[in-house]
Parts: sequence; C-alpha cells; structure tokens
Amino acid sequence: MNTSSSNNNNNFDITLKFDESVVQNIGSFQRVSGLVRVRQLVGLIDCVDLDSNPRAARAGSITADIIESLERYPDIFPIMSKGILLSAVNFRRAERDRYQLRFEDKTVEGVLDGGHNLLAIGLYVLGEALSEAAVNEKIGSRIIFSQFKELFKLHFSQIDAFLMDEKNSPMLDRRVPVELLIPVSDSDADHLAFRDALPLIQQARNNNAQLKNQTLADHAGIFEELKVAIDPKLRDLIEWKTNDGGVVDVRDLIALSWVVLAELDFDVKDRAGKRISPPSATQLYSSKATVLNRYVEFMESDTVGRFPAGGTYELNNELVRQGLKVAAAMPNLFEQVCELAGPMFDHTGTRTKFADLTVVEAANRKKDQVHKFSKTTSPMAVPEGFVWPVVAAFRALVERDSEGNLLWGTDPILFLHDYWKDLADSFYSILESGQFDPQKVGKSKLSYDLLYAKIEAIYAKSK
Repeated sequence: MNTSSSNNNNNFDITLKFDESVVQNIGSFQRVSGLVRVRQLVGLIDCVDLDSNPRAARAGSITADIIESLERYPDIFPIMSKGILLSAVNFRRAERDRYQLRFEDKTVEGVLDGGHNLLAIGLYVLGEALSEAAVNEKIGSRIIFSQFKELFKLHFSQIDAFLMDEKNSPMLDRRVPVELLIPVSDSDADHLAFRDALPLIQQARNNNAQLKNQTLADHAGIFEELKVAIDPKLRDLIEWKTNDGGVVDVRDLIALSWVVLAELDFDVKDRAGKRISPPSATQLYSSKATVLNRYVEFMESDTVGRFPAGGTYELNNELVRQGLKVAAAMPNLFEQVCELAGPMFDHTGTRTKFADLTVVEAANRKKDQVHKFSKTTSPMAVPEGFVWPVVAAFRALVERDSEGNLLWGTDPILFLHDYWKDLADSFYSILESGQFDPQKVGKSKLSYDLLYAKIEAIYAKSK
C-alpha cells in the first residue's frame, strides 16, 4: 500500500473510487486514470478552490455545453469530455481502487485542469436539487467558482438529501473521466521531484488548452510586483487572469507601465539572446497582445527575474521594481487626460465643441460615463485613440538618477493640470490630422511624436 508522508491516514479531504482504472508509473509520478461517479465528485467542490488551476472557471456557455452533454449523452460522456486532472502529494490507496486524498499546498494540489467540468457538475447537481430556475435566479449568468462554492455550502442540507435519495442514482452514477497524479513512492527524492514538476505540468496542460498568456503569467507570479506597486483599489478591479471577476483588462495596465519601463537604460535579452525591445508607442494602443507578450518575455529574461526550482517567479532587478513603482501613477494620469480632453479641445476656440464630435457623441450614447481604471464617474466617455498619444508622451517627464533608477522629473498629474492649456493646440492638431478618427489618431506615429516633443519642450522650459 502506498501512503503519504503523513502518519494520520484518517485526515483526508476526500475519497474517490475509480472505475476501470489504469495505473502508470512515469518518473517520480504515478498516474491513475479512470472514471469517477458524479456523486463522489460533488465532494471535491467543498475541498478545492481551483487555486491550482490557472484558469478561473466561470459559468457560461462552456459549462452549459458540459451540462447538456452530461444530461443527453451519459453513456459516451467519458469519451466526449477531457474530464478533471487532480494532483495530491498526501494520499492513501484503499481497497477496491479507492484513493483517499488530502490537498495541502493548494497552489499546486487539487484541480490542475478541468475546473469548468467541476463547476458544471456542481451546477448540474445544484440545479437538480433546488430546480434549475431557482439556481439561475440565485447565481446569475456569470458566477465564478468561488462564488458558486459559497452558494453550494448554503444549500448543503438540500444537496445532501438529494445525494441520499436512491431515485437520483441514475443521474448521480454518471461517470466522468478523472486523472490523478500522485508520487510514485514515499521517498523524499520522489516527493521533491513530484512537487517541482507540478508547475510545469500545470502550464503544459493549460497551454494545450490555449490558455491566455495573461492567465499563465499571473499563475506563475509574474504580475506580483505590479500588484504591489499599484493602488490597492485598482488592484482589486484588475482581471489578472481569465474570468477571475476583474473588470479592468490587465493588458491596459501593462501598456501604461511600458510608458515608463521603456526608459530603462539597459539591454534585456530573451533566452535565445535576442534583444527584447519595448513595444512602440502606437502598439500601446493598437496591439495589446504584443504589449502583454513583450512584458512576459521581458520579466522572464535572466536580467530581470528568475524561477526558483519548483517555485513562483521572483523579480531580482531593482531598476525594474522601481520602474513599476513610478508607473503606478499612470492609471490616474490616463483618467485625468480623459477629463481634460474636452477642455483642451475647446480651449483652441474651434466652433465645434469636443462633445459634439460625431465619435465622442456616439461614445457617450453607447458607453457608461465611467473612468477606465477606477470605474468612478467621468464627465464624458472619450475615445481611447484620442487619449493614448497624450498619455504616452508623458514619458518625456521620466528621468534617471545617478544609479539608473527611474523617477518622475516632476509630478505628472500636477504638470498636466498646470500646462494643459499649452497642450491644447497640439492635441487639436493630432485630432485634425487624423480626421477626428480615433483609430487613425491612435495608430499614427506622428500623433505620439508631436505630443512627446511638445511635453518635452514645456518641461524643459519649466525647469
């Protein structure tokens, strides 16, 4: 019998019985593949939180399709679904292919892949226990796993009664493919190798699922220093990984950070020895995928950070850490530019008011008048193509001290409020040259160059 390193074999989170199981020994891993009944998988909801799954599971079309397949095609569902991938360091193999599991380090133990399958199973059972209409009324259409788990606990007595009722057995005995990864032996060497390899398996499995780069980066810890640097209120609003409940795209935050980081005065090379260049100014607005991918490559380079064996990312470059702190002012600057876009345009004395521009008027009909990052009330919705050239031009205020650390030569928010009237003519010029089309303005290198030169000149004169 293979047991965990723990001497308390009764202290397990869950027992799963595998039907038609196959056991394979692969290096320091033992892989158990088989079919587990729905009634047993319900117990997983109480003892896992999906921290070990990089992708946050959210109710929606994916879970609806899984539920439909489970209902309509129970006989072939194990073939239709990739199922659930579990890992546990501490376990006990019992009789009749039963495995008792305890999940201690939930960043790498529990559900490594298949979070949407587990959420779908939970929704399915809850819908049958309470009625689908009652569940839909309680959860809404886009509940995430952590919220669902709380709802599940609230109705535990009804769910337990449903599980105990024999007439529900046909539904509860439907089988789901489950793959369990456990250490091949009790040796310290196998346990260490097992733990060290789990993060690699997480990434590989979710890469196969075409997981968004931002989700993998967040799970690896690459965004941690950025989270520390920014305002805590904003941190809670960012969607750091797919479907985590955030309402602000992390790529927009990274694009703003590049405005500052682009001023770092050292070469950074990827693992192939190729220099990693900052995204161009126009890419900050027009190519968020490039912005994100370049950031991940930059942070993963040996010059900037490292991954300890089996651990999460560590930033070891103090110049980058300081640069992120400086960049923390950028979201507020972005929103202040939005507030002053109208006054800057109107200050030029043009007969057409900013609010009456066709694209601005259309934006205010379609969008709520809230700021992009703070989600606070904004005077008006401003097309982002008009805003990014101004914001990116504030790179002109970033300086370096004698040790190479980045810093603001002057407070960018105060500078904007002191000199917005001086920027007005240049702001109007870029809009006019782009025919008042946000796409043309935001993607034009001339827009960025003109405003950068203007801010650079005003700053030099103000010293």
